[in-house]
Amino acid sequence: MRKIILILSAMLLISLSGCGLLPNGFSLDASPEESSQPEEIYETSEQNESTAQIYYDGPTLPAIDFTGMDLFEDGYEIVAFDYAHDGDTAYFLVGGSTLKTRFLGVDTTEIKTDSGVPEDWAEQARDYTAYILETADEIILELDENSSTFDDYDRLLAWIWADGRLLNYMLAAEGFAEVKYLYDDYKYNDYLLDAEYAAQKSSLRLWGDDEPYFNPQEAAYTYQDEENDHIGSIAAARNMSLGTEVSLQGIITCTIGKSAFLQDETGGIYLYSNNKGYYALEAGNEITIEGKLSDYNDFLEVTDFDDSSIKILSENNTVSPQTIALKDIGESMEGKYVQLNDVTITYVDSVSGENGYSVFVSKDGAVGEIRVDKYLSPYPDSSIFVPGDIISVVGCIGQHYDAYQLMISGEDAIIH
Repeated sequence: MRKIILILSAMLLISLSGCGLLPNGFSLDASPEESSQPEEIYETSEQNESTAQIYYDGPTLPAIDFTGMDLFEDGYEIVAFDYAHDGDTAYFLVGGSTLKTRFLGVDTTEIKTDSGVPEDWAEQARDYTAYILETADEIILELDENSSTFDDYDRLLAWIWADGRLLNYMLAAEGFAEVKYLYDDYKYNDYLLDAEYAAQKSSLRLWGDDEPYFNPQEAAYTYQDEENDHIGSIAAARNMSLGTEVSLQGIITCTIGKSAFLQDETGGIYLYSNNKGYYALEAGNEITIEGKLSDYNDFLEVTDFDDSSIKILSENNTVSPQTIALKDIGESMEGKYVQLNDVTITYVDSVSGENGYSVFVSKDGAVGEIRVDKYLSPYPDSSIFVPGDIISVVGCIGQHYDAYQLMISGEDAIIH
């Protein structure tokens, strides 16, 4: 599979090069003399009887082993990418916690605006960031000794390295980001300013292009094996626009009545069946499904599917829930199969009755909501939840407007 990804990567890069869409600092078959910095050469695949090579002329990491490093003690750490909030902000798993991270020195345009319409290049910048991070073999965060560790919004401030290349720099070189908020003599200020100047001089994207035309997320979405080359990752699908037709593959983790949650190695998502029964949507089934991205009360769903668009690949698969802290429930966890341990029941809101009910829990100062959906069968009676009891619970993360909920499949999801 890795060879296939490399071949697709080379084809994508050559296509982008022909359209003038590679970032500044990247070229195909470029002359080494064009770069003022030491260059790293990444071989991809043979094209037209020659080997395509990418020359990167941005900053480089020190030649040390980052294995086992702690970000807050050593200044570096190998992390796992979770979710791209926008072009200059993403969530990473750092030392067991999911941290919202703001990229130092760069600023992309805004997706969420008062008008509800994203600013130019905002979605494309987010898609570019998601593509780079999703396809990276290794991601390293670096702190800057001249910067505060967190900003006023409790976001981690860091340099983001993807396979040895600085993403902050790449965003500026691509014309996706302005260089901003250089409050001190940060480590890579000069690189960022040079990249921004080159992008401005070339009138790239923010600096002259009138219409967004490059969506690298579509490339990430097709990086799959030969037999399922139309299948995309759930993480990539979660970053796509509502109404997009998607094809996904994963294992059913939670069933909520006749609907279900699907999970792959990159994330999870809700499959809304519109109260129609599908045998394929049983926990443990590995399936492929084609449908449309939709939104219900800010909860992302796949809808508009039927029997002809679902295929069972295997049955009786086991997926272990990810153990998380109550405080970590949020957008980056939506759709995922998780377990909460030793939370205290504080209140049972069973007034809604036939519409389901909510159980509120707390731990270590954080509060959360367990949702018992009206479509569960058998339907758990609210009497099983006793305020003051300490329980563990397994389920999938849903959302209702601004509230994130742990949705359970039944009474057996509760461990007393």
